[in-house]
Amino acid sequence: SFESSVALGKMNDETALNDMLGRMAGTENITLSGYGERGINAIVVKIEGHFSSQSADPGGKAERNWLLELLVKSGQRDEAAKNALLRLLTHRLPEVNHSAARALLLSLTSEDKEILAGMLSHRLSAVRMAGLTAIHHARIWEPRFLPVVLKLAADDPDVSVRASAIDEI
Repeated sequence: SFESSVALGKMNDETALNDMLGRMAGTENITLSGYGERGINAIVVKIEGHFSSQSADPGGKAERNWLLELLVKSGQRDEAAKNALLRLLTHRLPEVNHSAARALLLSLTSEDKEILAGMLSHRLSAVRMAGLTAIHHARIWEPRFLPVVLKLAADDPDVSVRASAIDEI
């Protein structure tokens, strides 16, 4: 159950972590949030395994997508998890970057202006878009973001990022 998985995480039960990752399916109501950074790292290892195998297994793609979604839900309001997600913005897989940005979007507070600045200048448009969304939803703003947002509105190669930046001006 959800509550049991949180409790096992808080007890740092490594065997249970590996067991839950092995048995997880998109319909189960469990979480690795109690494991914090270790849970996030375990999810990323499984995601990397899916991307390194060239299998055309449709079930594998569904599990990979579910793991990416699990990563998104893993960082809410936990400082260690937030730091792990921040490091994942530089991961080699764009899908992991995007999922980490979506997770950060759910956990940013008004004190996270440096994280937001990094998201706005990220190489991936999906991460820049998440940064613009964070400005709106988390009400994180300071004057130094104006030139960055204006540049995104004028020059970003992704039309969606340009449109979102215009909405924030």
